[in-house]
Amino acid sequence: MQRTALILAYLLICVNCFSQQYPFVHYTPRDGLISNMIKSVYQDSKGRLYFTSLHGLSVYDGSRFINYTSKNGLNYDIVNCIMEMGDDSIWIITNSSKINCLVNGKIKLLPYYEHGYVINNLCRDSDGEIYAAAEEGLLVFNKKDRFLKLPFINAKGVEVSSYISSIFSAGDHLLLQRDNSMLPVQDEILYLYNKKSKKITAELQGVLAAHIAKDGRIWISTENEILSIDTNELYKGSLITQQLPQKFSALRKLGKYFVHFDDGNNCWLGDQNNILIKASPEGTITTFTSASGLNMFFINSVFRDREGITWIATNNTGVSKLVHTNFSQIEKPFDITNPSDISYNKVSGNLLIYSRPANLAAVIHNDATRYLHIENQLPLLRLIETPNGFFGINRNTVYKLDQKDHKLYPRALLSDSSDNVYPDFIVDNAGNLIIPGKYHLSAIINGHIIFKTKVPFFGDVPAVDSKGNIWLATRANDLLMYQTHPEEPSHYLEQKHCFKKELEGFSPRSIVIDQQDNIWIGSRSHGIHVFSLTQGKLIKRFSITTGSGLSDDFTTHLMCDAENAIWATSALGLDKITIKNGTPVIENITRQNNIYQSVFNIVNDNDNNLWCLVSNGMIRITPENRPSNNYSPTLMISMLRTEKDTI
Repeated sequence: MQRTALILAYLLICVNCFSQQYPFVHYTPRDGLISNMIKSVYQDSKGRLYFTSLHGLSVYDGSRFINYTSKNGLNYDIVNCIMEMGDDSIWIITNSSKINCLVNGKIKLLPYYEHGYVINNLCRDSDGEIYAAAEEGLLVFNKKDRFLKLPFINAKGVEVSSYISSIFSAGDHLLLQRDNSMLPVQDEILYLYNKKSKKITAELQGVLAAHIAKDGRIWISTENEILSIDTNELYKGSLITQQLPQKFSALRKLGKYFVHFDDGNNCWLGDQNNILIKASPEGTITTFTSASGLNMFFINSVFRDREGITWIATNNTGVSKLVHTNFSQIEKPFDITNPSDISYNKVSGNLLIYSRPANLAAVIHNDATRYLHIENQLPLLRLIETPNGFFGINRNTVYKLDQKDHKLYPRALLSDSSDNVYPDFIVDNAGNLIIPGKYHLSAIINGHIIFKTKVPFFGDVPAVDSKGNIWLATRANDLLMYQTHPEEPSHYLEQKHCFKKELEGFSPRSIVIDQQDNIWIGSRSHGIHVFSLTQGKLIKRFSITTGSGLSDDFTTHLMCDAENAIWATSALGLDKITIKNGTPVIENITRQNNIYQSVFNIVNDNDNNLWCLVSNGMIRITPENRPSNNYSPTLMISMLRTEKDTI
């Protein structure tokens, strides 16, 4: 019965209709980590990460692990928790009655803190007071170099003194639980302790796990469900449970799950076996399994650092790092094997995924998917949906695809000589198809009227600006701009500008127009060049190359999203480019997510989801609202080298 409930819960919370792999990076002792059995993760004010374990302490500076054990200073190898106490002064709480301090990379023993207590966890409240959950009970640090034991008596007048394991501060109260693995009888109780009266004011039976978020939410896990604590009643000294809000309704009936909030107010829940769930504050549910790329088994803690990177500490597989939980790789999206093309129709809101080997297309709208089979075994290079129906390209022929039921029947509509290639097409603002080629720029108007105009040489892909003008960069280094005339199909494309000398020397391959009508041109070997049109003149604004952070100087495709960020694809990956304070800022998206694949195409749907065609399936990037924390990592210099001298 329990197993059935878990399977039903998994089906309920799994919001995706396909298996997604997330870009986890795994660290084990082979990578320098101290142990595979990591208990918790802590970050100091300088950005360094501390991994506590059953076999010592690892300190990570972003590039390497420095390890500490009883062989080089620790008084005991089991490290329970970490707390920063001052400038470059870190307390290391081991599973003993002694406390170590890490100062300037050196381990010291603080003998005057020896008090006979074995501390499991520390908690610093909003007033700076430090409380400790110890095997001997509840402690407070009196700022005179001593921990003092506090009275911990329940409503029956019985001293609850042993094996306190977790502690959280909530206003004038502490929330505490005991380590039941150390007790002869399982006693799953959550205690509410008043700091001022030094009394237990409330108890809640049957609480397997509890955690408090930075935004004040308190969730608990019981045998059969996940509940929240009424914080208004808590501040009055009571523990009253209530149902999770409606946006988290899919989580309510999950029993025996651990509960853990990270610093981004995301709640992480897991069954310590098959499933890990992330619930964002907005209610977005993401499910991870071993098929998602996570080394799971037993998870001890989840930590989100100041750069928004998630670290998952496990009991026997080390640490897993997840840079972006909104970034996933899909080998078989919507059951399409070997996808070869993607496109998006902003009018209908349909995402189109096409597989040339299978001669099959999936049309996805919201949560509904329908499949269309291309008849006559015609292998298409590109497939697109327009307001006038489906169209496809097979080298030098453009086909109209007539739909009957679940089949598409190709009908040749536009052909050229054998030495011509139609590489791509776009839909303009009037819903008509614009197709570049070796000799002409063509338009298919209202689904059947053909218009052609000559071009100097081969153009790869056109772009549309905010006024509906068509721009084409040719391989002969021409930049052409055409005004469209939907009212006059016989003169549909009228050339208005031709720029040549401005593009000399960098063979264009891709183009996109951003929301300010800046013209971004990707080249074969000279990166990306950005221009603006001012009073009929083409003004160069930026040049972006591998020297400025671009993954590859050969940019195969460019796309502008709803937030005016530019996305550049290449054989070496995917880059996101934003303009901040007048300067291009480049993020190597695939590289930072541990993905090293060619990216061929990218589309942006109406919900600002990004869909990228890669050499092994697709990548999906969903919108992620990350509040700015103005955090700048500290630069730590470990070595200076000038010619033959090293410091």
